[in-house]
Amino acid sequence: MEESSADVVSIAELRTDAQRVTTGYFAVALLPVLLALMFIRDYAQWPEWLSLAAAAAFFILGICILQYRRDYTSRMLRATVWVLGAFGALLLLSVLGIVGAAVAFIVFESDTWLALSIGASALVTGFGAYWIAIGPWQSARRLLRARLPPTGISFTAAMEPLGQQLPFTDWTVGQSAAARTGLAYRLAAVALGVPGFIGIVLVLLRQEFLSISSGLSFGAWFAALMLLRRGAYYSAIEAADALRRDARAPILYLRSFMDDALDIQPDQTLEMLTRPFRRLSPKTQWGERLEEVLALAVRRRGPFVAIANPNDNLPRLGAARAHHGTETWQNAIVEWVQMAQLIVQVAGPTSWIRWELETILSNGAGAKLLVLFPPGSSDDRSARYENFNDVLKTTAWGPAFGSLDRESVVGIRLLDGGRMLAVNGGKFQSVDYRLAVGILLGAIPYSS
Repeated sequence: MEESSADVVSIAELRTDAQRVTTGYFAVALLPVLLALMFIRDYAQWPEWLSLAAAAAFFILGICILQYRRDYTSRMLRATVWVLGAFGALLLLSVLGIVGAAVAFIVFESDTWLALSIGASALVTGFGAYWIAIGPWQSARRLLRARLPPTGISFTAAMEPLGQQLPFTDWTVGQSAAARTGLAYRLAAVALGVPGFIGIVLVLLRQEFLSISSGLSFGAWFAALMLLRRGAYYSAIEAADALRRDARAPILYLRSFMDDALDIQPDQTLEMLTRPFRRLSPKTQWGERLEEVLALAVRRRGPFVAIANPNDNLPRLGAARAHHGTETWQNAIVEWVQMAQLIVQVAGPTSWIRWELETILSNGAGAKLLVLFPPGSSDDRSARYENFNDVLKTTAWGPAFGSLDRESVVGIRLLDGGRMLAVNGGKFQSVDYRLAVGILLGAIPYSS
């Protein structure tokens, strides 16, 4: 392979397996909760307070398990294989039992219609077993075996940094007025959310779905989510604070300000869960801004920082912001380019994006650069691509970049000697950018 060529990793199959694993993970987390709820409600003769406490504990456990649904680390996938394997085996035994019952009715009772009804139940159960257990089990096994070019590193090793725990930050600490306002919002969310959560559990236990208490409980829970989101804006720390709390070299985030509100299509399962909230509050972003997805993927490696948009009244969630005037922001970019361990840039069509790319290359920081191409129309993506091509075509990376499919490329990483690693084949959803970042960072470790 020539030095100037691009190594291309297609995530078309990886993303399909990853989404199936996420579906299975939801089953692992939620089905035991539902079964426990049915047992407590229908069979356990416990006092109401004990039933409430037990059901709430199972719900909290399920929510905690769901936090790891998109890490795709070796530990997560192996646990998923074991649990879904056992669960799928139980479902298949259930299917065999149902089929046996249908055969028995035909042989001994001569009741063909009842046997057909039971057979239909077996088909439905079998389909459900494949969708929530067997299919995700197969996908998890494939991801555990997957290898990535050009080095042949395992998929799980590349994704491992995305599963590391974040450093603990005490969100109750804050001296500024904005931080105190954020704390007030979060305390209000707790004050509403805890009674709302208890009310939802009681509604499920009592099966009072159309009652006034049901509406109040779900309304309180929805309001608590919105208050938490609002409080997070006020509590967002400045870049200087992020760098002071974390001594590691920063991760610099570069983008056009017009891309600050850039939304990406949620993953399938998450889209179904958040759809009611997005319809009730269409102007509220529910964690699927591109910047927030990137922050979840990279901030485990170090403080994630960016220049603030001077027109923003509140900080954006994702990268910690630094405020600069028109005379100082370029010097700040140059300083951060030199000290950053990693630079994440969203490809944009503006002249300032081109200036930032030229600054990165002129400072010898090309090997730090990871570029992501956001979703958009064909014309929009073409304009972003050509803006980058205008700079890269005169460099050693020009031939490699020119060989890429501009319609399908999700992200690229510049390597030494004019080489390039590219990821394509996605549908520009949250899962695609998480996979792209993990692959681009993990497939070839940095030499520094």
